[in-house]
Amino acid sequence: MTKKLISVIFALIFTISSFSVLSVTASATNNENKKEYPYKLESALSYASKNWNNGVGLCAEFVSRCIQAGGINVFEPRVSELFKALNNIHGTTYELKLTSGTSGTLKMADNKDKVGEGDPIFYYCNNCKRYTHVVICNGANDKGYIQDYAHNKAHNGQKQTYTYYCCGSRENWTMYSIVLDKGLLRYGARSSVKVPEINYLRNGANGVVVKWTAVEGAEKYNLYRKTDSTGWKKVAVTSKTSFADKKLSNNVKYQYTVRAVDDNVLSQYYDGETIVSLNAPKISITNNIGAVTVKWSKIDNADGYFVYRASDDGKKWVKIATIKGADNLKFNDKNVESGKTYKYTVKAYDGKVTGAYISKGVSIMYLATPSLFKATATDKGVNITFKTVEGAQKYRIYRKAVGDKSWRSLGEVTTNSYVDNTVKENITYIYTARAINNKSLSNYQKNPVKYRIGEKDNISENEQIINSVLKDAAKKK
Repeated sequence: MTKKLISVIFALIFTISSFSVLSVTASATNNENKKEYPYKLESALSYASKNWNNGVGLCAEFVSRCIQAGGINVFEPRVSELFKALNNIHGTTYELKLTSGTSGTLKMADNKDKVGEGDPIFYYCNNCKRYTHVVICNGANDKGYIQDYAHNKAHNGQKQTYTYYCCGSRENWTMYSIVLDKGLLRYGARSSVKVPEINYLRNGANGVVVKWTAVEGAEKYNLYRKTDSTGWKKVAVTSKTSFADKKLSNNVKYQYTVRAVDDNVLSQYYDGETIVSLNAPKISITNNIGAVTVKWSKIDNADGYFVYRASDDGKKWVKIATIKGADNLKFNDKNVESGKTYKYTVKAYDGKVTGAYISKGVSIMYLATPSLFKATATDKGVNITFKTVEGAQKYRIYRKAVGDKSWRSLGEVTTNSYVDNTVKENITYIYTARAINNKSLSNYQKNPVKYRIGEKDNISENEQIINSVLKDAAKKK
């Protein structure tokens, strides 16, 4: 063998080896962004056949769970979001041909290679430009018509008419399918962002407080909420890991879930956490005789209420009473001192669930009720005296005649005495007073003692006799 021939052979071997290496390298490069996974359409349809009318979730949730059962980690409770999560990520989208235009039936022969068993079929409303419904394909019946499972209907073996009411139209529709990849998961899937987990869900000040775990790299979080009668609704977009949801109805079961967003790639949902909302009761407080009376509005279906009072330093709430029963709406706090300010708030409770509360509370200075009234005859009139009240800046004096329904305010004084020079003979008067400090008023004794000016024989035994000096002073007025 000549040296020239040997050189040619070695060159050829090197070329072939180099091509093989390049081919392997190129193959590795082409596949490094792909990951094997088995989409088991049999498992997806098995789940569909067992759960299509179980009352859990709406259409997108149902189809999401079917696809999850088949091995693709996608869970989207809204139709448009499910379409985005699958389109060009887990499969290829095709427009389907209906047998009668925009409203009719689907035949497998008309849509060859565009849809198959286990693939989702989406309804798109051309009027409002959104995806409104989704089902999962279960092949075709013996006449070639496509059959499917929906969250509330199973159309196996039936000729299904694909129409859906929206925007007042039943015919302006386009049907799309997504043929799911049966072997490769493409990079960019939303499941590549870690799912945040709700770790705190309670009725807080004026609403439900939701907190969740932070996700590394997340730019923001989308918070969703739903009830038993509504679908998922986005209620917040925030960079924080907590949110107070205040726009809630009382005694409604709400379910929350959250997803992380990283460079416009969204994490998956998980099923979320549930809580029953209990609104914050409205509170009113007044000074009573020997107590501060706290009243609040009724919260339907509550088991009862917790009454809280602020600590002396005002930094925390201290529970001072548990009131059982939804209709019991009052508490008397007798552990009070005159001249001292107190702040209160109230929570409803239902089992172990506590409700929202007014975080600022409601404040009042407790003022004791003026007492120990006495009347003394003077040349100027009836001098009413009473015991001073700690914390009072002034006192308001009231009078009414026996038989009257309402009190008349006579005036205000800064001392503990008042002279009434407007009395008339043979009328029995009742006097009382309230202590005042800014906007805080004490309660008053409703029937402290009676006084009457008149002849001795006309005064009953339980009335104090004012001497003739007072009588003469009154006549001069």
